[in-house]
Amino acid sequence: MYIDLKGKKAVVTGSTAGIGRAIAEGLARAGAAVIINGRGEERVAAALRELRDLLPAADITGFSADLATAAGSAAGSPGLPIAEPASAMYRKRQVARSGKMAPRRRLRHR
Repeated sequence: MYIDLKGKKAVVTGSTAGIGRAIAEGLARAGAAVIINGRGEERVAAALRELRDLLPAADITGFSADLATAAGSAAGSPGLPIAEPASAMYRKRQVARSGKMAPRRRLRHR
């Protein structure tokens, strides 16, 4: 199967090793411009070197930030839209008196 992702941009978090790294490599092989991310600058730099050596024609960049925190999300990669981190969204859910998470409200369609 041939997947053409030319002209697409992919941000892969946790992409300095393991499954995230394999996903970043696969997207780059398919032609996407890939932005890798990890918490440590040294690991991001090492993953960038490996991927660029493996795929010299690919458009691969990276940045280090812990995207699970508000500060890391705000630091993010220049040019990327800033979204609220998932951890902050989970904190906003109300906790019932029993200590369990309250059910989400469902939107009603009119």
